[in-house]
Amino acid sequence: QQRPEVRDVELDLESGVSLLGLVVRYPDGKPALEAERVRILVDHRDLIGGRVRVRQIDLDGLRLYLRRRAPDDDLPGLPGVFREGAAPGGLGEGLAGPLPLIRIRPGDDGSRVVIQETRTLASHEPLVLDCDRIDASPDGPRYDVRASFSSAFLGPCDFHISLDTATAIADCTVQVRRVAWERADLALLAPGIRRVLPPIELGGSAAATVRARVDLDPLAVLDLSGEAALMGLRGAFGNFHTGDRAGLPFGLEDAACTVRFDRRHVVVPDFRAVFVSPDGTRGEFGLELDLDLEKVDEETDFVLRGRGVRASTNDLRLLVPPDLVESIVDIYLPAGTFDFEIDVQRAEGAGERVVADLHLRDGEFNYAGKLD
Repeated sequence: QQRPEVRDVELDLESGVSLLGLVVRYPDGKPALEAERVRILVDHRDLIGGRVRVRQIDLDGLRLYLRRRAPDDDLPGLPGVFREGAAPGGLGEGLAGPLPLIRIRPGDDGSRVVIQETRTLASHEPLVLDCDRIDASPDGPRYDVRASFSSAFLGPCDFHISLDTATAIADCTVQVRRVAWERADLALLAPGIRRVLPPIELGGSAAATVRARVDLDPLAVLDLSGEAALMGLRGAFGNFHTGDRAGLPFGLEDAACTVRFDRRHVVVPDFRAVFVSPDGTRGEFGLELDLDLEKVDEETDFVLRGRGVRASTNDLRLLVPPDLVESIVDIYLPAGTFDFEIDVQRAEGAGERVVADLHLRDGEFNYAGKLD
C-alpha cells in the first residue's frame, strides 16, 4: 500500500493541522486522491486527556479518482487505503468517537470526482463530476451527506445520503435537475450498450429523482424507486419487434412523458408524441404502460392510442407484432390514416385480453368497429 504524500504541514492551535498538497496513490503509483489543502480540527479537551478525536475536516481542491472494483465489475470502488481498518458490523464500529464534520469546497482548481475505466462510454475518457460542495455531518447514530455536482453530460445534480453508521445502510436520493442530449450522442455509448438498446435514436432533455436504500458492506441495493420527466424528445425509430435498426424509417417529434419506477414496476402514464410516417405525414400518438418487471412475459398492461396516424401496408408490417401481421395486415392489406385505441391486459394464468377500437379515415381498408 502506498503511503500518503504531503508537500507541507502547517500547525495552528486555533485552526488545527493543515496538510498542503496531499496525494494518496494506488499500488501502481497513479493518484487515488489529491487535495490542495486538508484542515484537520481536533477536540482540545480530548488532547488534554491524552486522546485525539478529529472534530472537523475541511478539504479544498479535492480530486478523487475511482476505478472499477474488479475487471468484470462496472461499479466504482474507493481506493483500498480508505477501506483499511473497517470493522465488522458497521462502518462506525471501531472508530474513536463519532464521525467528524467534513466540508469539501472547490479550492483554486476545483474539486471533482473522476470515474475511470467506465465501460458505458465508447471512448476511454473518464467521467468527470465537478463538485460544487459537499457537507457531511454526524446526526446522532446517522451520518448525513449533502452534495452538489455537475458534469459535461449532466446539469446540476443534488445528492443526499443518510447513513446508519451501525448497520452501514444508507438512504440515498439523487436529483438531476436537467440533462440534455442530442440524437447523435448515442454514438458516445459503448458498442455493447448500443447493441441492447431498442431501434430508436432520440434527442431531448429530462429531469429525474432516484431514491435508493443501499447496504454498503457488502455493496447491495436493497430498494430502488424514482420518477423522471422527459421533454422535447425527437428522433426516429425502426421495427421494435425485430430490433432492426436499418434506416429507422419512422420519425418522432414533440414527444414527452413521465416515468415512475421501482424495483418491480415501470409505469408510463402519459407518453405522447407526433408520429411521422416515411412519406412525411404527421399524426398524434400516445401510450400508457404498466410493466411488471418480475413478470414481463406474464403481465404487461398498456394502452396504445393514435389519432391521424398515417401508415402504408409496409409501414404496418414494421409497426405491429408478427402475429397481427399474419392475421390482419397480410390478409386485409390495410393502409391509410388511422385513429385507434388498443387496450392490452395480460394477467398470469388468465392469458391476454385485447380490446381494440380501430377507425380508418381514408385508405384501402374500410373497417371501423370493435375487436374483443
